[in-house]
Parts: sequence; C-alpha cells; structure tokens
Amino acid sequence: MGALKAEPNDSRWGNVHLRSLYNEAEKFDIDALLRKCITLSSLHELLSGKEPFVPSWLPLDGDTKESAFWIEALTEISTCSNEDIGASVASIHDLLEGRSRALLASHALAQLRKTLNSDSQIDISPTPNINGKRPRIDSNGPVPTGPRSTSPRGVGISRGAVDNPKLPLAKWLEICNGTKASWKDIHAEWNQMIFLSKSAKCKSWVNLEKNWEPQGLTLSLGYFTNMSNKLALKCSLMMCELSSGRPHANDATPPSYIKIVRGLDHLWPATKNSEFESCILEVVNGNFRPYATEELLGHILELARIIKGASITVHSKSQQAELKKAEALCRRQARQLEDEQKEKEMTRREESLREAEEDFGRDRLALDDERASIDTASANLREAHDKCDERGRILAKEASFADRDTALKEKETLCTEREMLVEEAKTRLQKLLLEEQSRAKKADEDHGKREAVMVERENDNSRREKEVTEREQKVRVTLRKEADIKVREEALCKGEADIKLREEALCKEVVELASDRDDLEAQQSKLIEELALSIEAKTVLEAGIKALAEKEATVVRREHDVEVASKAFEHRESALKEREAAESRKKQENATATKVLEDERSALRAELATLSSKKEEAATAKAALEGDRLALTAKQALFEEEKKAWREKIGKNAQQLKEVQEKMRDMQDMQKTLSTW
Repeated sequence: MGALKAEPNDSRWGNVHLRSLYNEAEKFDIDALLRKCITLSSLHELLSGKEPFVPSWLPLDGDTKESAFWIEALTEISTCSNEDIGASVASIHDLLEGRSRALLASHALAQLRKTLNSDSQIDISPTPNINGKRPRIDSNGPVPTGPRSTSPRGVGISRGAVDNPKLPLAKWLEICNGTKASWKDIHAEWNQMIFLSKSAKCKSWVNLEKNWEPQGLTLSLGYFTNMSNKLALKCSLMMCELSSGRPHANDATPPSYIKIVRGLDHLWPATKNSEFESCILEVVNGNFRPYATEELLGHILELARIIKGASITVHSKSQQAELKKAEALCRRQARQLEDEQKEKEMTRREESLREAEEDFGRDRLALDDERASIDTASANLREAHDKCDERGRILAKEASFADRDTALKEKETLCTEREMLVEEAKTRLQKLLLEEQSRAKKADEDHGKREAVMVERENDNSRREKEVTEREQKVRVTLRKEADIKVREEALCKGEADIKLREEALCKEVVELASDRDDLEAQQSKLIEELALSIEAKTVLEAGIKALAEKEATVVRREHDVEVASKAFEHRESALKEREAAESRKKQENATATKVLEDERSALRAELATLSSKKEEAATAKAALEGDRLALTAKQALFEEEKKAWREKIGKNAQQLKEVQEKMRDMQDMQKTLSTW
C-alpha cells in the first residue's frame, strides 16, 4: 500500500488548518518516529521480561543502520497491518491502531525510497538481487554516507523548510506528550484544536472514517508520538525499579539490571552490557546522537538471536555470508508459499463476497419496494396531519380574537380612568393658578405701599439735608466775620495813634462785639447739636436704606418665583394639551380597531360555521387514518420480521469472515514456524 496523496480541492479540505498540518506532516521525518516506537516497544517488552520481546515481523538478522533493513521491516509492517484490516470485521475504533501503523509505514517507505533515489543519482547503487532488493552491506563495512549520517535522527525534525502557519504541527505534537490514555482522548484533543471549540466533544468515528484521508496522517503522528513518549516514561520508571533492586557484587562492573541479560553470562560480556545500558539511557532520556535508536535495536536483536540460539560463532566471513544467503532463500520460499495461499484465499473470498452481494441486492430491492409503500402511507399521514394543524391554527386564531376583545375593553377602561385623572389634574392646576395670582396681587400692593413710604422718607431726608446746608452757610458767614474782626484788630494795633483817637468809638464797638460774640457762641452750640442730630438721622437713613434694599431683593425673588411658577404652569398646560391630543388620537385608533374587530368577528363567525362542517369531515378522516395506521403497524411487524431474517444472514456472513480470519491466523502461525526453520 503506497502513501495516499490527498487532493486539497476536495470539500473535506475546507479547513485551512487541516491543509497546513497535512503539508507539514508529509515533510515530517516519519521513519525516525517509527524507528523510535519500534525500539522503545521492544525495550519495554525486554525490561518487563516477556518473550519474545521482538515482534514477529521484524527480521532478526541484518544491520539496523542500513536503509535496506528498514525497507524490509516497513514493508512487513504495512502488509501485516493491511491484511489485518482487510480480514477483520471490527469497528473503526478497534482498527485505528492498525490503520495508523499502515499509513505511517507507507509514508516512511515513500520517504526512504526518495532518499535512496537521490543517493543513487550521486553514487552508483549496487544491482538488486533475485528478491528485488539491494544486497545488504556487511556490518563490519563503513556506515553509508548520506543525509542521515550528517544530521542526528531526532524525532520532530521536518525534512523541508516549513512556513509559519497559524496552527503548526509542533503544537499538535506537544499536545500528544504521553498523557493521553487512548485513541478517544487523542481524537477529542484533535477536535478541540482543529474546530477551536471551548469543550472537546468527541466526534463520531464514522465522520473520522470519512475524513481519514485529510486527518489520518496527522492523527497517526500524534498517536505514535504519544505512544513513544509513554513508552519512554514507562521504560525509565522500570529502569529505576530494576536498578534499585539490582544485586550488588564486589566486582567493579555491577551485573545488568535486566534478568534475561544476567542469565547469559559469557555470551553477553560486561563491556557489551555497559555499552548496551548507556545506549538505553541515551534513547530513553532523549539525548540523541546519530543512529542511537538503530544501535539500541541492533543490541536488542542480537540479544534475541542469542536467546533463540541463532547466534552461532562463525570464524570466517564467507561462512557468515553463506548463512545469510540460506536464511534469505528460506524467507523467499516462505513468502512465495504465503503469496500462493493468499491468492487462493482471496479467490475464495471474492466468490463468497459475490454471492453475498447478489443476495444483498435481492434483499435490497425487496426493501426498496417496502420503503416505497411506507413512503406513500407516510405522505398520506403527513397530509392529514397538515390538515389537522391548519384547523388547529384557525381555532387558535379564534381564541386570539377573543383575547383581543378583552384587551380592547381593558384599554377602553384605562382610557376613561386616564381622562378622569386628567380632568382632576386640570382643576387642581386652575386652583393653584388662582392662588398664585392672588398672592402676586398682594405682593404688588405691598410693594407699592413700601415704595410710597420710601418716597416720603427720601423727601424728609432731602429737606433735612437742605436745612443742614443752610446752617453750614450761616456758620461760614460768622467765621468770615470773625476773620474780618481779627484783621481789624491788626489794623488797630498798627495804627495805635488812630486807636487812641478812636478809643471811645472802639469801646462802644467792643461792647457791641461782645454781645455779638455771645450770640455767635449760642449759634455755634445750636449748630453742633443740629450736626449731631443730622449724623444720627444719616445712620437711621442708612439702616432704612439697607432694610429697603433687602425688602426689594425679597420682592425681586418673589417676582422671579412667580415667573418660574407661571412658566411651569404654561409647560404643564402644553403637556396637558399634547396628552389630550394623544388621547384623542388613541380614541380614534380604538374606534377604528373596534370596527376592524367587528368585521373580523363577522368573518370568524362565518369561518366557525365552515369549521364545524370541516370538523365533521376531519372526524371521518381520522377514522380512515386509524384504519390506515393499523394496516401500517401490521406492515411494520412484517418488515421487522424480515429485518431479523436479514440480520441472521449478516451474522452468518460475519461468522464466515471470522472463519476466514482464523484460517489467515493459522497461515501466519505456519509462516512463523517456517521462519524459525
């Protein structure tokens, strides 16, 4: 079975992640992964003490570092797994391991042949032998040079330069890290990664079988990486257990922790054992060097040959080559016998399959006829059900119309209640308006009275100010007179002679001046008293002005409050008008709706009359349908009996296939006995 080349134009390749993962998986080094899995499984069997610890399809002789050995081993893997898949009647879940092994083996073979072809273009390859294979190079010869010898064979190294996709293959291989217990767990992780769902829902295995071509290679890589990681972990744990229970000796080199190796004595020396154990540590811990897995598998095969008794000490290389040729001839003859037996079995199986297909075709035609009759009956049933559904819908419409009537009545009552509430609100608002208007009039009257009082007080203040100014002028005049008197006295001092002459006149004038001074002093005291009174009056006026200003501010505030209240009242009036308009519209709509409802009621009454007649027809149709149902139940019982007979036939065919499988197993046992010969 060659490697399947998937077509990306198929509808199954709609997912971009599948396409990129498949392209990466094609370039992945599958050969290295299979070599690691085979080596680790053989090592696990050896550590657990089982015999035989090497699989039957793996040749015991040959150099594990050569590509010819692995070509032979991979062909055996693919043929054995394909035969098992073809011979078994098990479900896809039970055959997934074999299918994935066959798929990976075919891809690994294709990759190996590509590398061999590229090497043969550079170096002249040796001519193939009779079996169609290149002769094996002697184990003592040089290691074949090529792309494998230059780079370490680590698992996870892809063969070509891969782009950077959104979902790389390395992420999928990191998920399959050896913690998944079964195929179902791996399939659930696969679905979660590809379809990006929050919870991993296990898809059906039938869907996986349909999409095996685009998904199988990547799924198989994940399964085998998970298995290899799990085997490595198990081997490391078993090594720890065995090494802890190893018997201690006085020698410098302790005995092997493997029971089978300890019983070989001189056939397996201590130097070889130390090399073998170091190689095991390298492979299990993952510190790969070139051909580490191949060396470990070579040691395991050598152990198997020693235990089987096939390792005969041959002194010369010619005798060893003759033994190898004899073994190859035995294998060739066994394969020829096996191929002949397979051809006979295939012809017999093809004949039995043809007969089964003919029987199946006849039964299928009979089943198709019965299905056609069942389809007609089911169509009649569907029509009757549709009629019943239509009648039920009409009845539901009637119920909905009644509900609408009740809803309209409730709406009318609500509208009346709302109108009453609106009228009450109007009356309240009118009362509030009248009260606020009366309050505003009272405030205006109080304001007018206060303004009149203020005017009178201002007039009194102006009068008092005029009197004060007049009295100040009089005081100034008296002061001027006193200044004139002083000037005169100075003039009198200057003219002493004149003064002496006029002493008599002056004495008279002095007497007059003294009387005038007394009058002036009395006037000054009066003026001082009047000034104190004017100052007190000013303070009183200022206090009155302040009180008036405060009263004016309160009046302004009240006027502002009145304006705000009037604006709010106007706003309320506009809102009430809008509500009245909306209610009038609603009334009009209710009137139109009532008219429509009355029309619909009349139409419904007519439909009820027609429905009563249709109900009678439906009752008769139901009686007829019940008769048809009884007939169908009888037909279904007959159909089930025929199904049982068909299943019994299928069971017989399955038994025949199982017998064929048992014969194939007997043939495999014969092949094993021939290989031991």
